[in-house]
Amino acid sequence: MTKKIIILNAILVLIFTSTYGQKDTLNKKDILIIKTDLINLTLNAFGVVNLGSITIEKGFLNRHSFQLTAGYLKYINFKSKSWTLLPEYKFYINKKNNFKGFYTGIYLKYTNEVSLDLYSWGSGGDKYITKKYQNYGSGLTIGYQTYFKKHLTLDFLLGFGGLYKTRQINIPADYYLGSPSYNIDNKYPAIFSDARASIFLGYKF
Repeated sequence: MTKKIIILNAILVLIFTSTYGQKDTLNKKDILIIKTDLINLTLNAFGVVNLGSITIEKGFLNRHSFQLTAGYLKYINFKSKSWTLLPEYKFYINKKNNFKGFYTGIYLKYTNEVSLDLYSWGSGGDKYITKKYQNYGSGLTIGYQTYFKKHLTLDFLLGFGGLYKTRQINIPADYYLGSPSYNIDNKYPAIFSDARASIFLGYKF
């Protein structure tokens, strides 16, 4: 079901681009904005996680843009880390101000996560069960972007969608006495919800 949603969103991106792109070919303007998420920087201050992201938005035909975000998360007190790749399409509602004001959009999302669960420790060293997760998602976004000081931008974004999740667990050879190491592959049958919230501070070229 989630794979069908992802395919549908990709088709909608093409429809938006072809339909509205033809109307905005006159006096077209392009922009490039490099951003970072202020919410990530705030969460880092609590000392629980290390979060980082970089976002590049390329605007074209006055009201359309593609945005790509790469993110990284690592828990400080747990052996868990992940990275995320998030491409999205944005359509700006305001015809007069290029790439400014309210917008709506569609996003795709891929996350790769690895976590280690401690099950044995001592003089022989710590031993862990390795869990690997792959998340595939898509959804819709709304937001508002504004400029100030000529080159600086603020982008407020909210998004909601769904996730399809897979999991692989590696059981070490000595977890059960006398048994070899083996893997457990699980596919979650349920659709998980996915919510996003970002406040991007960017520099416009």
